[in-house]
This record gives sequence, structure tokens and C-alpha cells, in this order.
Amino acid sequence: MPMLKKIKIKPSFLNPSILLFGTLIVLGSFYRYIRIYPFFNNVQYLPYILEVIIFIFVLLKFKKITNNWDNMDALFSIFILSSSISYLILGIQIGYWNQIEFLLTYILPTFMYYFVKNNNKITFYMIDHLLKIFVIVAFVFLSTEFYTTNYLGVPFFNFAQYWDSTGNIGYHASAVNYLFLGKLNRPWGPMALPQSSGSMFASFFTYFLAKHVYLVPIHKSNKKTFFYLIISFLGTYISGSRTALTTIAVIILILYAKSSFKLIFASVVSVVLLVIFVKFGSQEASVEGFKNVIPETSEGLTIDSIERFFEVIYGQGSPTPNNKVIGTSEIHILNQIFIIGIVSFFILFLIAIKLKGFNKKQKEIYIINNLYSRAFTIYILSSAIGSLHYDVIFRYPNNNIILIMIGYISREFMKVNKYRLPVAITT
Repeated sequence: MPMLKKIKIKPSFLNPSILLFGTLIVLGSFYRYIRIYPFFNNVQYLPYILEVIIFIFVLLKFKKITNNWDNMDALFSIFILSSSISYLILGIQIGYWNQIEFLLTYILPTFMYYFVKNNNKITFYMIDHLLKIFVIVAFVFLSTEFYTTNYLGVPFFNFAQYWDSTGNIGYHASAVNYLFLGKLNRPWGPMALPQSSGSMFASFFTYFLAKHVYLVPIHKSNKKTFFYLIISFLGTYISGSRTALTTIAVIILILYAKSSFKLIFASVVSVVLLVIFVKFGSQEASVEGFKNVIPETSEGLTIDSIERFFEVIYGQGSPTPNNKVIGTSEIHILNQIFIIGIVSFFILFLIAIKLKGFNKKQKEIYIINNLYSRAFTIYILSSAIGSLHYDVIFRYPNNNIILIMIGYISREFMKVNKYRLPVAITT
């Protein structure tokens, strides 16, 4: 390995745009916990307000964005256009306010990509620190919820009561058989869904692990790295999500596949995780439940009219009491195809392919920013695996985190390949 010179770059967190960006991320670690209290109920609108301000920032930089236009920018623009057309059609059919969730979930957050892509002040150092703050705060709230609910008998964060007040009467806590702890109620977590929260913590675990794997040739890992690995794994475990544990097992095998010894070690670790997976059990996730996945999926995918068939092309929109969407409760990634439409989903698929291409081309370029990009890619891959069962990719705050990472990867790839930057280390 060549010796590389380290360049220290201090983050400018007090910059207005950076402060906005950081607030939006850190807020996601706890805002669903405080919004359940009536006094703080209006805080649920704050992320969307911040995303609107991000959108305004992007509009103000429109000229700069078009000057640095590349294929990834074009794909995101096509996605926004396609989703916007879907929203217009859905608005005509079932009402624009009825589909406001579609606008706020799939269109508005996308501008975060352009915000990061065209802001050189947003460094890896800054993103990494925000993610560390996020995972610590999220874990504190998650563990507090878990402990107070199961051991003190005090519903300090009464999500069930909150969901009932919003009309979602089916959202109630589920119990699982925790290895070593016994049968306990799962916490809702920062994503307000145990499965989604667990997969997000699993993504954080794989991110910190990837950082360790990719950067260890450059500098030794320190105790802080293992600290974040531990709390990320504990967050995954506490969530009671088996999909999250499976995600970690898969990523460990991917990261350590090159070395025979490491592969054996990784395989043993993965088996242990899968044993924990088997021990996790509940009435909702029993053997019989797994047997019903295929028939329930087939039933959910039934298209009962030609009109519904054409709706699949542009999307059926967010599910509401008056808008039943084709799909299945067990395989969420299929739900997304029908919600946003085949066209928009195909564009997302192309974005994923493009991202894979970035990662492949950067493997031979020994610049530390590219190694950081690969760690981000692992996070995104983990979230995608988690989304096979429950929504992880499109749910705030993880949607913004993923868009931030893609924006950073795209920007650094453009710098290296377009401007042929010299090899250097920036932190």
C-alpha cells in the first residue's frame, strides 16, 4: 500500500445549510418518540418543513446543478418527473390531499441528493459524525423504551395509544422470544416500526464494520469503532427483528469473503446470528406464519380489473382507507412497485445499477474518500435487504440518510474521474 498524506478538514457545522442538513438527520433519531405526547404532536411536521427548505436551497443552486450534470443527476430527475406525473394522475383520481403522503415520501426527500451532491462543505467527516450522534441518541431512546415497557411496566412511550389516536388501530406491540431474556415486547424504535428500526440499526452496524474493514490498511481501528459496533448490534438485537439479523449475517459474509480464514470466521458468526434468528419467535412469526407467506402474497398480488392493471404502470399511490393498493404485507419491496409504479421503480433500479458501477470502478483507486463511499454503499445495500420485508429505504429518517450517501458517492466519483484529482487522504 502506498503511503498517503493525511489532510485534516474541520467541519463547518454552523454554516446555515449545514445546520439545516444536520438538524434534519439528528431529529430523525428521536422525533417519533416525542410526537406521541399531545404537547409535541406538531413536531411531526418539522421534517417536512426542513425538507421544503432543502428544496428551496436546491432551486437557488439550480444553475450550478445543471453545470455539473451527470448521468446520476439525470436518473434522479427522471424519477422526480415520473413520480410527479404519478402524483398528478393520483390527485385527479382520488384527490391531491388524499395522496399528500405520496408527495412527502417519494418526491420531496429526493432533493436531498442534489443538496449534498452540490455542497462541497458536506464532507465524509461531517456525515460520519452526524451518523454517530444519530445512532447514540436513537439507541438511548430505543433502550429506554425497551426497559421501561418490559421491566418497569411503565409505557413511557405509548406508541399503541398514539396509533389508536390516529386511526391505525392495527398497530400494536408484538412480543418475541429473546435469546437469554425470554418473551418480551418489542420496542417501536426511531422508525416507529420494530422491523424497520431493527433493519436501520443493522445498516449502521454494517456501515461501521465496513469502515473498519476498508480503512484498517490505512489506520488502526480504535475503541470508538467497537463502541459504535456494539450499540448498533444491541439496537438490532433489542428490536427483535430477524430480518435485521439476517442482513448482518449476509453483509459479514460479503465483507470477509476474500480471505479463507476470515470467510470461515465470518461463516461461524453468521451461523450464530441465524441461531439467534431461530430463537426469535412470536405468534405472528411462527412456522405456520412462514407457510402462509406465499399464499398471502399471491392473494395480495391479484389484479381484479384492466383498470387496476394500468394503474400499476404509473403507481397506485399510498394506501389509505379509500385506496386499496395491490401488494402484500409480507414482502414490502413488492408493495413499493405498486405504490410508485413500474416506471418509477425501474428508474430506482437503474440508480442502484449506477451506484454499483461507481463502487466497482473505485475499487482500484486508492483514495480514502472512495473507501468511505464503499462503506456508504454497504449501508445502502443493508437497507435494501431490510426492505425485502418492511419499509426501510423510503421511511424517514433512513430515506434522507441514504440520499445523503448517494449524493456524496456521486460527487466524489465525479471529482476523481472527471477532474483526475491526485491521491490524498481527507478526513
